[in-house]
Amino acid sequence: MDIKTAKQIKFPLLSLELIDLYQLDQIEIKDNFNRIANIKSKRQRDGEFAKIKMHTIERAKRMLEILDYIHEPTVDNIGIEGSEALALIALHSNFQIMRKVLKKYKNSYEVDPKSVYDGLIPSLTDRLSIYEIRKQVFGTHWLMDTKGTPYFVEVTNFEKMNI
Repeated sequence: MDIKTAKQIKFPLLSLELIDLYQLDQIEIKDNFNRIANIKSKRQRDGEFAKIKMHTIERAKRMLEILDYIHEPTVDNIGIEGSEALALIALHSNFQIMRKVLKKYKNSYEVDPKSVYDGLIPSLTDRLSIYEIRKQVFGTHWLMDTKGTPYFVEVTNFEKMNI
């Protein structure tokens, strides 16, 4: 974020913190995912994934503190990068956190579609659908079976998913 951008948003330091939290999230996941996936012992592998999940939840809790403080994840409040980072942190959290964040994004979007980074509303919606064992709405997620083979989670209305 450049100085000009920082002066245009209400909470530039919180925006930078969100971006840092997201970058930590990505580094931890990318650096460890393949290593952990190759661990032979399911118990050990599950334990390593649980450690990463614990860290993602810790970051998401801080993200929620920021969201509670700024009230809405709007571009005016935290910039486009901060708004995107907030949603991406939520995607790696848990069901309750994702639901709360998605509600905030949808509320802001309904008031002004340009007010938030809306590119992650479909991903949050689909991830929640998968958690609820329902079909995706937008077709944004693939999962992996126990052998590591990716598969596409079914979509509610495949013909209209790109609309």
